[in-house]
Amino acid sequence: ANIENSLRRLKTDYLDVWQLHNPSLADIAKGDLIAVMQEVRAAGKVRFIGASIKIPYAHGFIETGAFDALQMPYSALETDHEELIAAAADAGIGTIIRGGVSQGSEINTRQQVIDKWKKWEKAGLDEFLRAGEIRSQFLISYLMAKPAVDTVIIGTITLEHLDSNIAGVGRGALSQEIYEEVRRMLAGVN
Repeated sequence: ANIENSLRRLKTDYLDVWQLHNPSLADIAKGDLIAVMQEVRAAGKVRFIGASIKIPYAHGFIETGAFDALQMPYSALETDHEELIAAAADAGIGTIIRGGVSQGSEINTRQQVIDKWKKWEKAGLDEFLRAGEIRSQFLISYLMAKPAVDTVIIGTITLEHLDSNIAGVGRGALSQEIYEEVRRMLAGVN
């Protein structure tokens, strides 16, 4: 019923991606949810099925072999899910990254966001910024260079933030040399 309602509201015959939002493995076992999602996909109402996941359930979702795409948090400053990105890609599962710009440094003044950016400061990454470039733009280029990342959800707070993110995409991916150097520098920071 939810799919039918969405298709009607969106005035389309199918959805590109249908994702569960942060379920546990126990949640998907209830009512045989994977089988239901696969039936909806087989009926042509969705092209791909996926789930937004995080540790500790991530490996279990990969091991099901049932999902076409998995969304997980990751940025250069928050690498807890790094190994899972590669594992999903190795299993033939598309990777969707959320939180890739760590909620922006220059415009987000929440303390938890400020704390994330201390890692950037400690690593001294400002030296890699091009003239006029801001940190979140650089992180977009970093993600574009990361192997096994298929797509990134880049949220916005303001129209200026949206323009900034678009400019970050326009920069293109970091060279592999710079990408590896940034990884090395960040790995050396606690």
